[in-house]
Amino acid sequence: TGRIEGKYTVFNQVLAADQEIVGQLDGQPGCEAMPTDDWNVGELLTDRYQIPIAPDAAAGEYKLVTGMYNTKHGDRLVMTSPTGSVTDNAFDLTPITVQAK
Repeated sequence: TGRIEGKYTVFNQVLAADQEIVGQLDGQPGCEAMPTDDWNVGELLTDRYQIPIAPDAAAGEYKLVTGMYNTKHGDRLVMTSPTGSVTDNAFDLTPITVQAK
């Protein structure tokens, strides 16, 4: 094994059907306590986020996505499937429901 090279920021976005971002939270893993350049290759981390939703977001179904980007350059990490094929630069986690206030 070895250390992860580079520092990456996690992004979490709540997206409308037209891909408009209605909620977003970016930050270092582990509530800012576990930067990726301190990780060992293969290390697993569970992280929790509370993503603020825009006050003018309509009630309805949205998509929650996550990914990581290079903190210095802003380039997103590319994700691959277990077979090694490139899938995307963000991962769809789950649909969520935004309720009216």
